[in-house]
Amino acid sequence: MSDDDAIVNADPRKLMFWQTLSLIALPLVVIMSIFTFTQVKEKAKRPREPFLNLPYMCRRTKPFPWGDGNHTLFHNPVKNPVPPHGYEVEDPYAVYKKTAN
Repeated sequence: MSDDDAIVNADPRKLMFWQTLSLIALPLVVIMSIFTFTQVKEKAKRPREPFLNLPYMCRRTKPFPWGDGNHTLFHNPVKNPVPPHGYEVEDPYAVYKKTAN
């Protein structure tokens, strides 16, 4: 029995179910992907949270086996603070107030 015979002898209700599911699911996935992408872009533009040096948050029992031992493997200097010092670079989306001269 070949694969072609299995398709011909398949239950038509099952074929209709999977066709309908595909026609509904694919556009839904595309729409939700666009929605999620726009939400992530908006969130990235907000200023980041200030670093709080709380000892229970970044406890290291032994150093990481790469680099200087304090940076994570996929370290992002803009988003990931390094305990106990905080962020390595200034926030590019921070709102700074102009000081009066």
